[in-house]
Amino acid sequence: MIDQQVVITKTFSAPIEKVFQAWIDPRLMMKWYSPENMTAPHAEADPRIGGVYAITMIYNKNPDQGMTVRGVYKEIQKPTKLRFTWQWDGQEDETEVAVLLREISDKRTEMTLIHSGFEDKIYEKGFAKADHDGGWNSAFNKLDLLMKGGE
Repeated sequence: MIDQQVVITKTFSAPIEKVFQAWIDPRLMMKWYSPENMTAPHAEADPRIGGVYAITMIYNKNPDQGMTVRGVYKEIQKPTKLRFTWQWDGQEDETEVAVLLREISDKRTEMTLIHSGFEDKIYEKGFAKADHDGGWNSAFNKLDLLMKGGE
């Protein structure tokens, strides 16, 4: 099987602690943790090793349609690293996300996301690397606005 990865590196105009907090605070997660054509009306997080998170995303144009992703925190090194599982409700396949943060200055943070585990079996079911690549990049546009002080 071929393991495909989504790797995205982005720089935010915000301190490293603020970017890290956006990944673990449900109030902040609801503001950015979905592609731009969706919103996240529900998020929960227990950011400790073995703790769980869940984010529900719904479509802006059809609020009756949506999906929930859940996972378990595997590694937390505040404020530089998060590693957690990623599994859509109704799917048996699980992938893994690692978020690496590096302080560039007191007001700039480089983030690298590595979403791995996109093996052939997942690709065949339509949860392809490209789908997640596009979704993450779109969500990071929202995260960028949030870090700059917008909504």
